[in-house]
Amino acid sequence: MRTDIAYVNRLGERVEFGGSEESLHYMEHELRDWEWSWRTGVAGRVTGFSRRPSKPREISFPVGIAAETASEGIGLRNRVELIGDVDVSAGEPGWLYVGDWYIRCWIVGCEPTDYWMDDRFAELELTLLAEQSGWVREVLSAFVPETGETEASGTDFPLDFPFEFARGRTSTTVYNSGTSPQDLLLRVYGPASDPEVSIGGNVYRVNVDVPAGYRLEVDSMAKTVRLIAPDGTWTDAYGSREPGAEGSGTYIFERIAPGASTVAWGNDFAFDLVRYDVRMACPWEEG
Repeated sequence: MRTDIAYVNRLGERVEFGGSEESLHYMEHELRDWEWSWRTGVAGRVTGFSRRPSKPREISFPVGIAAETASEGIGLRNRVELIGDVDVSAGEPGWLYVGDWYIRCWIVGCEPTDYWMDDRFAELELTLLAEQSGWVREVLSAFVPETGETEASGTDFPLDFPFEFARGRTSTTVYNSGTSPQDLLLRVYGPASDPEVSIGGNVYRVNVDVPAGYRLEVDSMAKTVRLIAPDGTWTDAYGSREPGAEGSGTYIFERIAPGASTVAWGNDFAFDLVRYDVRMACPWEEG
């Protein structure tokens, strides 16, 4: 069984518990506790369920430090207590991984115990704050433009031409094996002009220029459309989306329906399609 747990902040800095970091451990915690939220109607009857809790949920996550030297022990205390500060300052949650699955959360509290006896040892009870229940695994599909050199099928002309026959619109299929619609992240790499991707008949289009080195990200879970520069800074591109309400065929945050969906685009830019596989309980994984 996989036992590695790690926190990753918005800068990509990572602290691992119970894995390769032998001096940093975790104790009994609440990460695998789960429950559905529910709604009631007339006469108190249950009318539906939801992964989203009625209010943000606090999760207890105690960790322990058992370092070989006093210097390492002090360094690990500071590293654990500071790792989440940039996320709180930015108002955006970090990622708490259990194996390949994660929740988005902030580290909002720490209660140190048994820290005064020896600088090598300490226990820190962290408090995590999660707005949304459900564990996420990202399933990545990468798409690149296909040219006459990369596509073997087609007409074989007896004479050479001073140009290449590039494919126009190309397509493939992705499959949502779940029973409910699946959130997605579209990551378009520049250069691209007014990029457009069709998934399951819905068109995702943003009317912006994406320069080389930049990327455009459409995240249906976070409800964001961002143009991101090479240095990580971003500008809001939500206002440049193709208008359309949910189910209209041009909704920028349309989720992927269960079953097979055709993915098609103009074959003129590279992009990633990340599908969010969400489970209420954190799945158990083999080690």
